[in-house]
Amino acid sequence: MEKIAKIIFENIVSGQIERNLGAKLLETLKNESVSLNENEVRSNSYENMAIVGMSAKLPKANSLDEFWDNLRHGVDCISDFPETRQMDVERLIQYTYMKDKEITYSAGGYLDEIDKFDYKFFNISPKEASLMDPVQRLFLQTAWNTLEDAGYGGEKLTGSRTGLYVGYSGWPMYGQFVSHVEPASFEISVMGNISAIISKRLPQLLNFRGPSMLIDTACSSSLVALHLATQSIRTGECDQALVGGIRILLMPVDRIISYGIESQKQSKAKAFDESADGTVLSEGIAAILIKPLSKAIKEGDHIYAVIKGSAINQDGKSIGITTPNVAAQEDVILRAWKDAEIDPQTISYIEAMGTATKIGDPIEIDAIQKAFRRYTDKKQFCAIGSLKTSIGHTDSAAGIVAIIKAALALKHKEIPPMVHFERPNRNINFDQSPVYINDKLQKWVSEDSPRRCGVSSFGFSGTNCHVVLEEAPEAAFVQERAAVEPQIFTLSAKSEGSLLRLIERYTEFITNNIDLDLADVCYTANTGRGHYQHRLAIIFEDRNDFMQKLDLAARVPFQQINEPGMGILDEMCKLYTKGAEVDWEKLYEGKKRMKVRLPLYCFENQRCWIQNSDLNNSKVTKPKDILKEITFNF
Repeated sequence: MEKIAKIIFENIVSGQIERNLGAKLLETLKNESVSLNENEVRSNSYENMAIVGMSAKLPKANSLDEFWDNLRHGVDCISDFPETRQMDVERLIQYTYMKDKEITYSAGGYLDEIDKFDYKFFNISPKEASLMDPVQRLFLQTAWNTLEDAGYGGEKLTGSRTGLYVGYSGWPMYGQFVSHVEPASFEISVMGNISAIISKRLPQLLNFRGPSMLIDTACSSSLVALHLATQSIRTGECDQALVGGIRILLMPVDRIISYGIESQKQSKAKAFDESADGTVLSEGIAAILIKPLSKAIKEGDHIYAVIKGSAINQDGKSIGITTPNVAAQEDVILRAWKDAEIDPQTISYIEAMGTATKIGDPIEIDAIQKAFRRYTDKKQFCAIGSLKTSIGHTDSAAGIVAIIKAALALKHKEIPPMVHFERPNRNINFDQSPVYINDKLQKWVSEDSPRRCGVSSFGFSGTNCHVVLEEAPEAAFVQERAAVEPQIFTLSAKSEGSLLRLIERYTEFITNNIDLDLADVCYTANTGRGHYQHRLAIIFEDRNDFMQKLDLAARVPFQQINEPGMGILDEMCKLYTKGAEVDWEKLYEGKKRMKVRLPLYCFENQRCWIQNSDLNNSKVTKPKDILKEITFNF
């Protein structure tokens, strides 16, 4: 439309179109454009959403592959607090009321490290990075990885109507420590410790123009964020949206915070089990990228799963302010099914909240049973599980991490086991229930309908959310098999070290995925990644040629690699490696190619933490107490 308007305007100026006629043409064009936009919004309002990108950093899992491998093998990811992180905590403890007390740490689901960040990649000074809350740093890198996983890395979405919805329920503890440990730096630390800025960092980098916001409904924050993002796309506020959740435990000391009606005697979350005694603390950073399903299919996106529908509601008045409400939970599930327009009998798995408490577990099962009983009397046809038993409770990130688990299960057509289940809660009669505990890895079989599942998240704020997922269409994108012809493959990074690590990752990746269409690999790498200072371009004829040249690039200094090329392709690669901006999309015009999952950028993370000579030497004079004891019981 813009090009047509420009042509009309230029012809009016040159006198080739009479001014009044030109004005009428422009007005007509404007009205047509508005009509098209309204039709697009109307179309989106009934559309399913596709999950096209995902990334997560979780206990004992720094990648989706590691996460899925842990799930399917029933790995218990609960552990003691890492010794490598204890020193930082013990130094900060000197600024709290616990400075003279013996410190013990809660067992939980912990990340190996939270103090590292590639500040150079994001053009942030080391000083500013050290003053930033780890939450901001870690989410920025996870969000970037999510865009790359979807094939929309680099500047591919720059200036687009991309929304950003983040579930986060923390408070600025790190910023408070900065104010006491490095008071002279407090002023420049403010933006790095205001929670709302979490949802501003990526839009600032990539000029996103869609809605951007932080959602806090406690445990249901990130699933509510997904629901709101879906609605935003349907109403035309954004074209696609990145949705995430964050949970970091800066001070996992027993006296500071505890979860559950009782302390976890066994340090295990045993959802729906008779011996359940509360959940376990956990950390996690996760994000997904969603867009309308029809656009994902048209644009050749890799689709993990389809979001069929969702709903949110509120407990309202209940026995206690944090006590779950069975009627509200039933209602939100029914509303999600209605929004998804599916037969509830086709739901064959539910990823439950699984509070692992004597009260919460029976209430959740009762709500699910009542919802199903409105449609069927069938028994034990729907498996149920809870991620908490594997990695603990990631709080505000729990919903989006559960979505990732469910999407991976749909993708692999397997239902992973729920661990630590031995004997059912005496107040739950699974024999007469539509649901059954899935305590072993099983193939996910579905004969008469696509595989479908539900994901629940109930916040102790009273805000509930349920989402219905469906497996990706089998033939989501009909592509052309590339003719036997030379291919160009490009890689780049902001440092030589990162580039070498990327080469290693690609070598392993190509070796382990023999069925990959290498034309799709090149298309995704060339068009779906950023292009930085350190560059590599490879022209190859077949798989063996590609592997040999990758191996050569890993062993020989880049300056010494210069094999004879192939005419125009050779010239294009030479210009690219010298820093030229190449529009790789034009190389694939008229070709139907598919985005595929590829290795992600290798960040060169360096330590970024509060610096103070007294703090580092554990010599602190007159510190102010900035923590008070907080206990949540639910």
